Amino acid sequence: MNPEERTRKAQVWRRVEELLFSPSGENEQRQWCACYLRSLASFWGLPEFAVGTPFPRAEFALPLPGFCLSYDLSEWNSSPKRASVRMKFEGVLFAAYDVDHACQTRRSLLNEPEDSLLGKYPQVAARASDVAGDVQWVLDRFVLHPCAHVHMMPDIFGCLRDDHEPFRDVVHEIRLGFGQTNPFAALFQLRTQFALGHAVEDTKVWKEAERDRVAKLVSEAVLQGAGTQRIPPGRLFVRNK
Repeated sequence: MNPEERTRKAQVWRRVEELLFSPSGENEQRQWCACYLRSLASFWGLPEFAVGTPFPRAEFALPLPGFCLSYDLSEWNSSPKRASVRMKFEGVLFAAYDVDHACQTRRSLLNEPEDSLLGKYPQVAARASDVAGDVQWVLDRFVLHPCAHVHMMPDIFGCLRDDHEPFRDVVHEIRLGFGQTNPFAALFQLRTQFALGHAVEDTKVWKEAERDRVAKLVSEAVLQGAGTQRIPPGRLFVRNK
């Protein structure tokens, strides 16, 4: 990848996060979380379930026997920003993903150039397809297959019986990217990761279809020069599989 391509994709990555995962203030964050939670059951192909108040805290079941997830965004509008996402199995907390911006990451010391993103696509005739390709590339690494990720080991939790042996390969398709410094991005990633089909290929097709749908939303916004306008959560979260 040459330096120009690296810079362009870094800018696309930033725009993906700005457009999808950066609700500003408690009202926008509450709406984002409400749309997120309302989408889960139908997106995962489960019966509707109640989750109570969506913001700043909520807990809900995951589409694996005995698993649930909760989040706490009560300090996300503080300085420094803090948030947590926690996972339980049969009522026992086994993973806590915490975001604490009192600490620094390497990326927090870097700034992508502020010049026009569309200027990075000089071939106007190919601009739409090139932008779509870059957005898909980013979503693959941001959501579907993070560089650093954790696999769930079903044998440890005893959640799958011997007659569910084929499903063990599907569980391997869950890649939890706990390196996220944005809890809204982390929640979206978890929503996508727990989209589980009956086989590995079904699961991959399902996740790639969601990637393509979201990539289309982002690509259209970039091509229209959306500026700081974010994609409404009602469009980001659809309620059908």
